[in-house]
Amino acid sequence: MKVRKRNGRPAFEYRFESLPFAVQTKIIEKEKNATALIVAPVNSDASIEPAKVALSAEEEEQARTRYNFIEPLLRFENEQRFSKNEQLALTLGLKLPDGTPVDSLGKMRKYLAQLHQVGSVSLWRWFTRYKKHGLIGLADRARSDKGKSHFRASYPKAAAVAASLYLDQRKMGIKGIHRLICQQHAAFDIPEDDLPSYSALRAWLLTTPEMTPAMRILARDGLRSYENRVSPYLQRAYADVFANQVWCSDHKICDVEVWNDCFLGLRLGTPMRLRFTGIMDFRSRKMVGWAFAPEGSSMSIVTAMRPALVEHGPPEVLYVDNGTDYRKVGREVCPRVGIHPQYCQPYHGQAKPIERQWRTMKEQLEILFTTYTGGKPELRPDATVVRMAWHRKLLQAGTPELSEHPPASYFICMAAAWIDDYNSTPHSGKGMHGASPNEVFQANPNPRQRPPLQPTELVQTLAERSTRKVHECAVEINKLRYIGVDEAAARVLHDLAEEDVLVAYDPNDCEGVAVLDVGGFFLCWAKPEQLQPHSAASSEAVAQMMQMRRRMRRQTEEAITGIHQLAAKSGAATGLEMLEKKAMAMPIAIGDHLTQRRIRVRPDERAVAPPSAGEIMRGILDMEDK
Repeated sequence: MKVRKRNGRPAFEYRFESLPFAVQTKIIEKEKNATALIVAPVNSDASIEPAKVALSAEEEEQARTRYNFIEPLLRFENEQRFSKNEQLALTLGLKLPDGTPVDSLGKMRKYLAQLHQVGSVSLWRWFTRYKKHGLIGLADRARSDKGKSHFRASYPKAAAVAASLYLDQRKMGIKGIHRLICQQHAAFDIPEDDLPSYSALRAWLLTTPEMTPAMRILARDGLRSYENRVSPYLQRAYADVFANQVWCSDHKICDVEVWNDCFLGLRLGTPMRLRFTGIMDFRSRKMVGWAFAPEGSSMSIVTAMRPALVEHGPPEVLYVDNGTDYRKVGREVCPRVGIHPQYCQPYHGQAKPIERQWRTMKEQLEILFTTYTGGKPELRPDATVVRMAWHRKLLQAGTPELSEHPPASYFICMAAAWIDDYNSTPHSGKGMHGASPNEVFQANPNPRQRPPLQPTELVQTLAERSTRKVHECAVEINKLRYIGVDEAAARVLHDLAEEDVLVAYDPNDCEGVAVLDVGGFFLCWAKPEQLQPHSAASSEAVAQMMQMRRRMRRQTEEAITGIHQLAAKSGAATGLEMLEKKAMAMPIAIGDHLTQRRIRVRPDERAVAPPSAGEIMRGILDMEDK
């Protein structure tokens, strides 16, 4: 169409649909990049559908396909409009199936509908939508009643009650909600002949935009599930810290049932799922320390930290969760070794990087055992259920070792081997670049790293302490006697006989304890006493003990004698000698100060009674007869 510009010069304007397809595409892309996506018109009715300004990949493919169908129709209209006397400038030579030549827009529409096997009405609808909206108009539009429900619009009270019952953590079924709505239809002003069907109620509850997926998860699955699945969170970078600068720690319940053969205080053969406490270096993902226990506690955390502190030295930060055991470690243990405790967000698994380590351990180690229990009871293999029942029968019979359950000590050895393999295996995590945890740990040392702690330092900082009295060169803990690890340690305990000492020990590692004085200073190491058998095999141990007893007694006697000799050499008089000297100088009459015991007459046990008169007479008569 010929027009004039503002300066009066002639210009030509072209209809959008008359342009080539490539030009139309470029104009659409330009408008798409320059126009922001409209979510909802400002200060407008929310029921009005927002204008669509961009197409998805599927919608664009659909629009291009339909455009290919109507493109000849557009060209035909354009040629027909601008040709003289409304005659076509180009003879197309097209005919309908009945032989009628295509010489009008209506016949061209019928021809294309027959050619592409689409409805003539659909073709004409696409044609008019393209002329009005361009390429975007060819994509299917959302239904005008999408997200709307006759049930919700007609009976809002019933819909509110249904939504309230559905958004509950007790997870009432939709069938139960439908039954309640039907039973109380009169209270909701629902005619009996217009009761909602189950499918209509179900479709509304599952698709209504009034209840978002986030609302469903929070109301039906609970806060913890909502926090783990819906709440946004920030990810931390790994490459901006050094190795051994930040440690992460957490507890894990191992998904393998074993039988107890190494934990004191539990019956031999007791079935159990061990608690694993791990210490992971944040930068390299290396497991620097770990421990197993029947139950996770502050002492299992300390047990896991001990070898890491001895081998690598203390970190700057310990990143842990908010459990009471970790709070206790952060409050009592970390300040002793100069570690700053940092607590993650409560009930938020994404905040603890070590959580991903637990899944790796489960997939690569725990699933290998035949007594794998699964993370939940419903995921437990049937074979495991059978083995668990069989082990409990054998335990009642007193033969738990005959079951297929692995001993706890065997599982711990396998876990140690797996951890060593994990630390030396290439890692695909962020900041790892395909290197193994050991390689990343060695390649990124902390320039502010403090030296490793000595065992005696650990005793004064990390161990549990208890006051005990030394008796017979030993201390008793949990009904076990601990003696010196060598003769020097035994001599220390010997010299502290009947004295109170502090015993530093780890309840989860009873192989060795440290004996401290009441001030907390290290004295010696002690070990559990080994009971000797009633056989000749104990003769050598008994002989060595007797020799040590004699040596200790002799050394004690020599020490006492040396003290006496040193006192004698000093020239000082003893207290008795000083009294003797004073008594010699005093005129004391001993007899004046004596009180004799009173003499008592006692019967002579050998004396006999004097003869009686009758006995005397019989004696005289006997003499006369003689």
